[in-house]
Amino acid sequence: MIRWFTSHPTAANLLLLVFIAVGSFSAPTLLRETFPDFRPVEAEVSVIYRGATPSDVERKICEPLWDAVQSVESLSEFVCTAQNNLAHAVATMQPSGDAVRFVSNLRTEISAIDSFPSLAESPVIRELHRTDLVASVAVYGELPLEQLDHYSKNLQDKLASLDTVAKVIRSGVGERTWSIEADPRVLKEYGLTTSSIANALKQQSINVPAGTLEGESGEYNIRFDTEAFSKNALLNLPIITLSNGAVVYLSDIARVVVVA
Repeated sequence: MIRWFTSHPTAANLLLLVFIAVGSFSAPTLLRETFPDFRPVEAEVSVIYRGATPSDVERKICEPLWDAVQSVESLSEFVCTAQNNLAHAVATMQPSGDAVRFVSNLRTEISAIDSFPSLAESPVIRELHRTDLVASVAVYGELPLEQLDHYSKNLQDKLASLDTVAKVIRSGVGERTWSIEADPRVLKEYGLTTSSIANALKQQSINVPAGTLEGESGEYNIRFDTEAFSKNALLNLPIITLSNGAVVYLSDIARVVVVA
């Protein structure tokens, strides 16, 4: 190659001009920063309070959190968002603070709160922005969405098991939705309505804490966990009990179809 360019100097000059032209056109699009972009240290606080409205969450979860974090050193901002069944808060540290000490103090103050409702679960506190995006993988195939979703979950587990991978986030797939379709004639036969089926499913598919049980060997947490996460689990939920003692399940009166 060097010998060829030595004997053809015009080609070498033309190639140099091409490089200069490409660099001139690309220069305006290059990212230029005087100072690097540093994200502030933030910590996320999540508290699950099942069955609570946003107003209940704000009054019974967010307000105690706000009172507790006021004594945290280097706290710049604390924002708590009240949702159905959940309180989500983000605490921002001042630039001059120490990240490890800030998160530790935050965890200590929140763990000391004793005014949370008995049905509220323990707060989950973690530091944000501890990992950066390295690569993204697109999963595509001529398969139904349900099978692609299942494949992506397996791929996520395999990647997360690697020692050099800190975290794997799966996105692009919405929450699975089930459609329950019942025959009106069957409903009439059993004296049921769509509202009665919905109420029965709410009563049978639950996941709520039920208090504590104290014994000689310690204290035990009790909870009702019959929440249905699959099609078969939904179909096996009992709807009504007949006068002769027979149990009518959802599979006897309706079919479950995957919508998304």
